[in-house]
Amino acid sequence: MATKRRVQQVHAWLTKISAGMEGDLVGLKRLVDNTGLKRRLQGSGLSTAEVYWAWAASRPERLQRMERGSRFLEVPDWRRQALGQLSVWEGRTAEAPSRVWEQERLQQRVLRALASVAGLEEGEDLLLEPGDARLAWHRVKGLFKGAGGYREFHQVIAVLMLRGKLEGPVDLEMGDWWEEVWAAEGRSGTGRQEVALDTAFHRIVVDFGAGTQCARALLGPGAIYVPLDTVRWVYSRKAGMMVENLVMDLSVGSAEDMWARIRELVLARLGVDLGGQPSSLVILWMSPPCKTFSRADSSNRIRGCGYRDHRHRSGMRPPLREGGKLTEKGRLAAAHDKMVQLWLEVAWEWQTKGVRWALENPVGSLVRRPYMRAMDGYIRQVDYCAYGRDDMKPTNIWTSVSGWNPVGTTGTGKCLGKGRCLAMQGSRHKRSVTGGRKAKAVGQGAQASKSEVPEMLLLEWARAEKEWNGVWHGVE
Repeated sequence: MATKRRVQQVHAWLTKISAGMEGDLVGLKRLVDNTGLKRRLQGSGLSTAEVYWAWAASRPERLQRMERGSRFLEVPDWRRQALGQLSVWEGRTAEAPSRVWEQERLQQRVLRALASVAGLEEGEDLLLEPGDARLAWHRVKGLFKGAGGYREFHQVIAVLMLRGKLEGPVDLEMGDWWEEVWAAEGRSGTGRQEVALDTAFHRIVVDFGAGTQCARALLGPGAIYVPLDTVRWVYSRKAGMMVENLVMDLSVGSAEDMWARIRELVLARLGVDLGGQPSSLVILWMSPPCKTFSRADSSNRIRGCGYRDHRHRSGMRPPLREGGKLTEKGRLAAAHDKMVQLWLEVAWEWQTKGVRWALENPVGSLVRRPYMRAMDGYIRQVDYCAYGRDDMKPTNIWTSVSGWNPVGTTGTGKCLGKGRCLAMQGSRHKRSVTGGRKAKAVGQGAQASKSEVPEMLLLEWARAEKEWNGVWHGVE
């Protein structure tokens, strides 16, 4: 209690000397090095940084903008850190203040490295791509000393995932490193959802680019889900745990042999035979990578960070070239072009056998690619705010379900605009999937939600077929 009284006294003193300084952020941040603060904490075993940032947590919003730190002190996610310190001072936890501080600092450093690798600003929604974690490791490995550093690095990533900071795949095979963090966060079970198929199935949902498996919402009684991706384990915000995908390279092969490859993989991994040919029992959902097709795919092209050429005279946004040769990221864009073309060939081939399909991608460069011109009669555009989300995220969906016309909550599947859209405050949507400090998502899992297709949209698409409705959902 003596420590608690000391902290309260120092906080009262900080409030007194900071009176009238709310607009002077530089002056306020300098208080962390104030000699009076140091003198009042002398002999207490408390650091000025710990006490100062706990005090800052109760200050006006303008002061709270200092969470990104300053040249005097790098402060990571200090709101949670401040709460941790107050718990220590009030005797609610035995964890050392220095340990709480260092852990928060380490998590923020890792998060910044991941954001940098993903080409995002700090604070933007962060969805990991395959290989991002490994690239980030090379930037922060100096922070993890001794044997087991790579494992500890992934444990930090696990904590960030469970606190809603990021979503996506990891590079380390699943093991006790995940279970330890899961248990430490007070969760029950193993935190893993493995692929398991029922042999008594009537419907099959095949998900290309399954990622976080939002297409699971399409499942109904007697249906099985075949999630295919290049990464086995992915953290899903919606499921709140790691979900398992069946690993398969979907960028190679041909439309003719794709089903045989999927059948062989499922039989080998799960002992379930999907049958010799796709049929009307099969639904194909496709989610190509957004990175090289989004509206921001030409960002920072001067620094070689762009994927596509938005200035090209054709207007088709081809992969970015320099000196007549594809850049490193331009090659990735070209590879994604080739992959999408293969997926479309598969969709056409399977459609002749009764398969219904859909391909979704945010409004951006994909619709401008020449190979998509043949798909003009299959395209629908929706805004996610019309399906219960607080962000707009305009998205194109190409589908063979001709009876589906977007409805949502607006009647058209589109945003109603300023003054009418329930997801807007003033002239802005409540949340933004492109970052933005004023409208960014908050709360557990919110930072990672930008990749999800709204469940309302998935079910609306499913209900467009009465036969599907009757077999899957029992809806007339």
